[in-house]
Amino acid sequence: MSQQEQTRPADPESAEVAPAARPSRLWKVLLLALMLAAAGALAFVGRGYLRTRAKHRPPPPAVLVSLLEEPGTFNLSSPDQYVVLAVDLEVRGENSAAKVQEAGPKLKDALIKTLSGYNLGQIVGEQGKTSLAQTLVKRFNEVLGKDLVRNVYFTSLVTQKI
Repeated sequence: MSQQEQTRPADPESAEVAPAARPSRLWKVLLLALMLAAAGALAFVGRGYLRTRAKHRPPPPAVLVSLLEEPGTFNLSSPDQYVVLAVDLEVRGENSAAKVQEAGPKLKDALIKTLSGYNLGQIVGEQGKTSLAQTLVKRFNEVLGKDLVRNVYFTSLVTQKI
């Protein structure tokens, strides 16, 4: 055998691939840069889509929660005046209802303290009751730390002066 035949591989398939046939590093870098640019564009567009979607998301359905299962008697600011009332709260969804029920004693305390600052003349009439309801919504949401209570409904309300 000649020396040329010894250096030639016996099997042509096992021969090494010429460097020109491999993808160059430049192509790999370009492909990686293109993929990163596409991912960045998708993230930028997706962020705007999610913001738009969040703005148009309907609010959770309202749920009613009874703060007082039976009407309670509360003193007003004047010692000879009191009110007997039952209160239901309209809250934002089932999760809010659970949080409101957990905070029941704190909300009842806020109700007592708020009513003790009112007199009979402030509660009488539709405007007085509406004002009291708005004050209670604000006070309850302060106690809860979030705007969970949408509205307060008086399911029973009787005022009395002794």
